[in-house]
Amino acid sequence: MEKSALQVASRPNWYRGIQEKPAGDYFGSLSSLYPDEVFVTHDKKWIVSRMQSGEVSVVQNVCLHAGMEILNTPGTQHSKEIRCSGHQFLYDMRGKLLTAPKFCKLERSLLRPPFSIWNGYVIGYSAEELQALDGFGSSLGLPQDFLSAESFWFGKEIEYSLPYPRILMKINYDDGLHVPVYHRFTFGTMVDEREYDWEFGPEDTNCSYSIQVVKIRPDIRAHVDRLMHAHQKNLSELGWADFHFWLEEKMPNVKTPIDKEIFAVWASIYGNGYMMPELFFGGRFLAMSYLVSKDGSDNIYRTVSYTDSNGDQQVKTENNLWNYVEFYIHKSVPEALRDVALEKFIFAYEQSAREDDELCEKLWSAHRRDDLLFDRIVHDQLEAGEAHFRNWLLDQSPQK
Repeated sequence: MEKSALQVASRPNWYRGIQEKPAGDYFGSLSSLYPDEVFVTHDKKWIVSRMQSGEVSVVQNVCLHAGMEILNTPGTQHSKEIRCSGHQFLYDMRGKLLTAPKFCKLERSLLRPPFSIWNGYVIGYSAEELQALDGFGSSLGLPQDFLSAESFWFGKEIEYSLPYPRILMKINYDDGLHVPVYHRFTFGTMVDEREYDWEFGPEDTNCSYSIQVVKIRPDIRAHVDRLMHAHQKNLSELGWADFHFWLEEKMPNVKTPIDKEIFAVWASIYGNGYMMPELFFGGRFLAMSYLVSKDGSDNIYRTVSYTDSNGDQQVKTENNLWNYVEFYIHKSVPEALRDVALEKFIFAYEQSAREDDELCEKLWSAHRRDDLLFDRIVHDQLEAGEAHFRNWLLDQSPQK
């Protein structure tokens, strides 16, 4: 039966209801995966290992015998073996079955997802799919290895809840218009609005990307002084500005990996999981953000059954979507300054991230309604990445 005009108009007018691709395509970097250690992804779906030779393996965390979860705790396992706790089946770090108690010798291996290493990051795409990233950053004048994981020292990973859809996180991320308003005392202290440059990947592939480059405002010292005076704020409250001035004091003549006048390179690779590598202060600091669904769905919350202290069955609701952020420091930063630099980096990042969370929740309060329609207007320059992402997403939609 043909849909009525009302039914057609009621359809999501640009992203609502579009089937998202599954999260979890990021498996770590060559800087965060230590040789001869086994890492279980946070959704406990994959086992990742890196050998002394540099070879990386990703295998499914499901035993070949009875389908049991092999390793039950997410994170790094300080072991060179993969042993199932159920029936003691033993696998090597490549997933090859070594011993199967009570069975004769079996030539079997754990299932492997498609994955490739790109710039030192282990991500869930085939080499053919990753051809969409050829020339990544070249039109912006960024050096070929500007994002190489092996140029960075891995500092810390932090888990953040995501109480709104992943798509909203992405469209907010590509919105430069809100920076001077919503991030007035964070990014707004740093960014020169006149200096937004973009590069976009192809729209007709499973894997695509956008990159935005923003410069440091030329009047930053005077601007920050005015803000502090007008709003009775201390410099320590303005995370990114405080970090900037600290770097100028401690490392005034240190050569930066990319242009010193670049405040941030905000990139995102969209497809499975939406990886977001963010570089700051001339490429000296990297935040690699990736998204994880604990149960494999795109639901924001999940319902979990448990037994309480009285032995009664109870049900609780918990967050299902999580944003994990790995924080890195470029090896050009003197070792003696890395700990303090990492602390300042995380403080500034979390300060602006809290503002983004607040904005996304406000967006979600309206976007989740199905009785409202709107046609999104986009700023040609400041929000060009959002338009590109929307076009890519619609192209990937099974509803198209």
